[in-house]
Amino acid sequence: MTTSRRPNPQILSPFDWFPSPHEYERSPELGVLAILLSILDVTYVALLAANRDLLDDEHPYWSPFSSTARPAAAVLRQIDRLRRTIATYQHAALPPPPQHAPDDMPF
Repeated sequence: MTTSRRPNPQILSPFDWFPSPHEYERSPELGVLAILLSILDVTYVALLAANRDLLDDEHPYWSPFSSTARPAAAVLRQIDRLRRTIATYQHAALPPPPQHAPDDMPF
């Protein structure tokens, strides 16, 4: 599904936003960034599935985390940081929406 709306910086999932053909034509790197965001989403979910104790808000402080939990938490923080950076780039790289004539009704 393509849309010409700008991505919401709060929702960085490429499943909600893919560049339109007009946007691909003007900024082809947006397609690569959409694929990269898809890969980051899959990686994020896989790390959370493998380290479920990271999701437990009531994890007792005396109970140790698994040996992979701390590195996974660090990777998750980096994924969040990269998503924000990509969203900033998307906003800067998006071409302005096509202009319609005042008497033209967009459908």
